[in-house]
Amino acid sequence: MSRGALAPTTAAWLLLGAAFGSPSCHISSRNTTASVSCSDFGSPVDFEHFIQRPLSRPTLSFVLRDSHLERLPPGAFADVSATSLELINVTVDSFEYAEDDNPFAGLRASVENVTFSGRSSLPASWAILSDLQSLRALAIFEAPGRLNLTRDIGLLPGSLRHVIVDSAQVGYVDDLWLAALVNLESLTLRNTDVSELKRSMMPRPAAALKNLDLSYLRRCGTLSSQLQLWCIQLA
Repeated sequence: MSRGALAPTTAAWLLLGAAFGSPSCHISSRNTTASVSCSDFGSPVDFEHFIQRPLSRPTLSFVLRDSHLERLPPGAFADVSATSLELINVTVDSFEYAEDDNPFAGLRASVENVTFSGRSSLPASWAILSDLQSLRALAIFEAPGRLNLTRDIGLLPGSLRHVIVDSAQVGYVDDLWLAALVNLESLTLRNTDVSELKRSMMPRPAAALKNLDLSYLRRCGTLSSQLQLWCIQLA
């Protein structure tokens, strides 16, 4: 069996680095699905030592939690064909990278869902995820500090269908926030202090948009007049 192969058992578990607070990865698999959960990473070397590669399943979840890194290293997810990626309580001091050293490049063809949660650091620009050809959903839960919702999100690939922002203090909402996401199907805003949503923030036309989950608003009352009708129609 190759170094990165997952045992074809009902549930295969691998623990590397057993000491509490030490870098570790757990792998579980069942049939065509697998999940990888890594924690306490503090160095680029941890990505090399604790992530077994290659990792591939039709459905593969990769979670990194409780980590503090100066940067995500080049090739951080190389040979990890994850369909979903979640960073939970992960602090990254800088998402800057040299040309051709994008740390998310290994997920280009596979990842469909990317989630930042538990006050994980967010990239200064979503351009870092612009090459994720299969990306369908971006979710942010418990954003750190004040979150600015800018038109920079339009740099994400055209495959993006779903945007979720839950539990965030929002500093600024761009008038053209989601306007470039012509294939957007759903928007979820929960537990934020956004006070108004304007029609200009949405794609035009928005032929694919089917769901607005705006539980932070009292029904549709604080939407612009155009969006009030839209909200009622989608309810």
